[in-house]
Amino acid sequence: MCYSLFKKKHLFLFFYFASLSLSIGQDVTESPFTKKVPQVKELRFQADQYKAQKQYPQYINTLFQLKRHYEEVEDFSSLAYILSEIGDVYYQWGVYEKAVDYYERASDPSYAQYLSATDQRTIAVKNADAHRLLGSYSKAQTLYEALYKKWSEVWSEKEKLNIVNQLASILKKTERYNEAIVYEKKVLEFQLTFRDSTEIAHAYNNLGATFKKLKRNSEALSCFQKAFDYYPSSSSKQNLAIILLNLGIAHQAEGDYNKANDYFSQALELNKKQNNQEETARTYNYIASNHLFLKEYNEAIVFAEAAERIASSKKLFDLMEVSYRILWQAHELQKDNESALQSYRQYVAVKDTIMQRNKIEERELVNRLREAEKLESRIQTLLSENELQQAELNRVQLESKNKAADIELIQRHNELNAIRAKQVQLQQEKEIDRLHLVEQTLIRQSREKELLSLKESVAIENREKQAKMEVLHQQNLIKQLEINQKEISLRNQRLVQYLLFLALVAGAVLTFLLFNRYKLSQKAVKEKLLRQNSEIEQRFLRAQMNPHFIFNALNSIQYYITSHDNSSAARYLAKFSKLIRHILESSRHQFIPIQEEVKILNVYLELEQLRNSNKFDYTITLDESLEDDFITIPPMITQPYIENAILHGVTHLTERGKISISYIKSGDHMECTITDNGIGREASSAIRQRVKPGHTSVAMELTHDRLELMKQALKGEYKILITDLKDASGNACGTEVKLWIPFVEV
Repeated sequence: MCYSLFKKKHLFLFFYFASLSLSIGQDVTESPFTKKVPQVKELRFQADQYKAQKQYPQYINTLFQLKRHYEEVEDFSSLAYILSEIGDVYYQWGVYEKAVDYYERASDPSYAQYLSATDQRTIAVKNADAHRLLGSYSKAQTLYEALYKKWSEVWSEKEKLNIVNQLASILKKTERYNEAIVYEKKVLEFQLTFRDSTEIAHAYNNLGATFKKLKRNSEALSCFQKAFDYYPSSSSKQNLAIILLNLGIAHQAEGDYNKANDYFSQALELNKKQNNQEETARTYNYIASNHLFLKEYNEAIVFAEAAERIASSKKLFDLMEVSYRILWQAHELQKDNESALQSYRQYVAVKDTIMQRNKIEERELVNRLREAEKLESRIQTLLSENELQQAELNRVQLESKNKAADIELIQRHNELNAIRAKQVQLQQEKEIDRLHLVEQTLIRQSREKELLSLKESVAIENREKQAKMEVLHQQNLIKQLEINQKEISLRNQRLVQYLLFLALVAGAVLTFLLFNRYKLSQKAVKEKLLRQNSEIEQRFLRAQMNPHFIFNALNSIQYYITSHDNSSAARYLAKFSKLIRHILESSRHQFIPIQEEVKILNVYLELEQLRNSNKFDYTITLDESLEDDFITIPPMITQPYIENAILHGVTHLTERGKISISYIKSGDHMECTITDNGIGREASSAIRQRVKPGHTSVAMELTHDRLELMKQALKGEYKILITDLKDASGNACGTEVKLWIPFVEV
């Protein structure tokens, strides 16, 4: 591309200077500046016509004549526009050195002050673009940044986007990827504002490519995926194929080769439909490399050969180099040394071809530059001769105004000048033809010499490489035989070692299993004994607790009999017998259903109501999740706390007492809450010390012992929380007891 651009640029220069030299050879009496005002309008019209007809040599020649006129009359405003216009012509033809020169002259403050702000911005942007295309990236970056800083307030969002885009492009070309990411994110912000799905996808794709350069694979993958998500199905399939290819490359870098293969296959299908041979070959190479990573060497060879066929037919040497490298690696990993050697030779040959082509292009470029400089120097000489003739003519014309008698002499002089001009023109044409012929001859001779030397050097290098490869092949065969012998002996040694190791491991495992079985049996026996011991202790405690409760109940019956309240004694005795029956039934079991526990407590509380002349009310609340027979708890585990609430709480009240009992399932524990509105623990303790000093509750101690044994048997923790309730004035208004006890589901 660089070579074709050079040819295009210098072909333009050649025709330009040729046309300029022909115009110099015109009759000096017909100078366009003898009648300046009409001539300027005519030249402007001619320039516009040449531009419309794309006759660029005549167009730029006319612009130079206008430039000379504006310099003479010091019309700086028009001169600035002409300088910019000349720069545009050079820009269009790719002669960026000249374009930069004229844009900077047009941007000079002495000229730019006569331009509008819009024209100043336009020329400044073109100047920055020309520097970028010329490869002066540092200067281009400085110009773009200055533009953005100076004009961003008056620019449209589209104009700002263009500048930011160019800055990102420059930073990527100079491999300053971290700085480029900052500008590419700004580009993405602009595109998201414009809501153009295609452009948003392009912005994400460019950002992903930059992340990929920095090996930030996860971020690159995220950007490529967003590009794919945003890309409209109706847009160009070629760009979609590029996004799919990038997605595959990102997944390949992450090690997800199967997903990478899916995206490569989709990109391949689109490229085939678009009949894009170059991208199809490129995709084949990526698929081949993916199979290489997966160690699927046969598939890698198939795809690499497909890529090589397309690349060879289209002379795509860069893709051919990649294909041969993959084939060489695949054959080598398959231990197919002969095929690997052949692929390696092809790889080296293609690489040499690429290097030689680059060298030839560089030499041709240097030769053409030298010839162009010679041609330009010759044209400058011809321009100087013409200026001398013009000066002589002006002098003669000045004398003719004062001497009418010399008119005939002047006419003859003009005729002589015309003849001389014609001779100069013929000489120029001959000189141009000669220079062109010399140029072609030099180029042909240079190419012949280079091709001859290239063939000789390639032949010598190939012979040397052939000899080296043969020696290398023989050495590889010898090494391979030695390696095979070592591998056989090593394999036998390892087999013996593996058998010994397996025997040791088997013995160790068998010993461990026997020992572990013995330990487990011992542990099971120990746990069984502990469980039996715990059950015996709990039964003993229940046997202690039930007589205590019966003793209290009989005291109440005795109270009714001694008080001659036979009806109350009869009711109490009936309920008492019912309670005794429930207690006797439950005492045979370590755990009873929660509903059975509630029945026992109901009978017990009714007895206590009778004994205390209905001085209190009670409620028992059961959570909905507990209304089945699968939840069991130890029998009468909460009765001592309910008894305390009655005896030491509500019986001392002057008003009616209230006791509320609730059961809630809380994880793997039962939460039981007992609340009364009694006189509180402090007042109750003072009364108890007066009446029964030194008294301790046997039932409470027994309950704590039962909970401790349950903790050991069930491997579950229990917790008791007693809270003194206070009213707004801080006076005692009751007690709340919370028990968290483990339960058993059956």
